[in-house]
This record gives sequence, structure tokens and C-alpha cells, in this order.
Amino acid sequence: MKKCPFCAEEIQAEAVVCRYCGRELVGDVIAQPTATSQASQQEQKTSLSGIDLLVAALIPVGGLILALVYLLDVKSRERGLYLIVASIVCWVVWWVICSLTGGFW
Repeated sequence: MKKCPFCAEEIQAEAVVCRYCGRELVGDVIAQPTATSQASQQEQKTSLSGIDLLVAALIPVGGLILALVYLLDVKSRERGLYLIVASIVCWVVWWVICSLTGGFW
């Protein structure tokens, strides 16, 4: 008999999984991801892919192009100004997301 390192309950010496807490045990070593695999998993979760960055960059650019088209028409200038503001807001949000995730820079 040995004690589970997670819940401290008595379990069989040959146990691979604790019957009380359900945690997996491998011999005397607890089955946990290595530090390098944890780091790569964390990087995968937080960093943005190239496609994410491309889409995030093209949406505001498309908005600015459409805003310029609207600004040329006297009747649609207000809509063009709204699109410029919306594009700038999208760029700011994109920059914040990239800064927080370490994605672009």
C-alpha cells in the first residue's frame, strides 16, 4: 500500500490511477507534462497565428477604404466619418490584443 500524492488516501502499490481522486500515477513519478511541453502549450494558447493577424489588419484597412469612398459623396460623409472612427477603434483593439498575447511584436 502507498499513499496517493494528491489526496493522501491509501491505494494499492501497483495502482496506476488513484481510485479516490482519479489522478494518474506512473510508478513513483506523477504523470505531468514536462516544463518544455507546458511552455509550448502556453505559447500556443496565447500567441496569435498569422491568419489571425492578417484578418485583424485587413478589417480596419477595408473600413478605411470604404470610408474614403463614402467621404467622396457629399450625402454620405457622416457615414464615412463613422467608418474612420470604427477603423481606428479596430486598430486599437488589435494592438491591445497583440500586446497582451505577444503575437505581432
